[in-house]
Amino acid sequence: MRRLLIWLGLLLIAGASPAYAVPSPDTTYYFSGLCSDCSGTAQAALVLQNYTFGSTITQSNFVSFTYDGTNLIPGPVVVTAADLFTSSVNGQMTTPYPGPQFFTFASTVNGSNFSFDSSVGGYWCVGNLCLSDTGMTNSWSSTPPAVPEPASAALMGGALLGLGLLRRRAR
Repeated sequence: MRRLLIWLGLLLIAGASPAYAVPSPDTTYYFSGLCSDCSGTAQAALVLQNYTFGSTITQSNFVSFTYDGTNLIPGPVVVTAADLFTSSVNGQMTTPYPGPQFFTFASTVNGSNFSFDSSVGGYWCVGNLCLSDTGMTNSWSSTPPAVPEPASAALMGGALLGLGLLRRRAR
């Protein structure tokens, strides 16, 4: 009986998995950049439509860009296709992936200029004229950062508690 309960507990722990956003017909690319002038790591999500990996990103591909924000730029900042300056999107997702990618755009959000630039060399910048948040290391990925959903964390916690009680009772 005791072995059965231990196995059930281990299965419960193994079943707890990170939650990811529900896939959509659009393609989402996730940006992560180590800050040089801001604090920590900046994160963003770029949504493109009808985009083929390796081809040039155009304004017609752009759906949205969501920048989570840092201590210098409060977030989230959401840029939609309607916010873009004419022909201001350029880029290409081509280098070893995940890794640094070339992508840039310029827009106006809530009456202020907002731009983003990332290079295959790692440099990136965000903000009004790209002067607010900057860094020397960037990476793009097709998977979002893993964040356990509350239900999975509770399930794992309950399983660990059960295993601890079993162990204590066995003594």
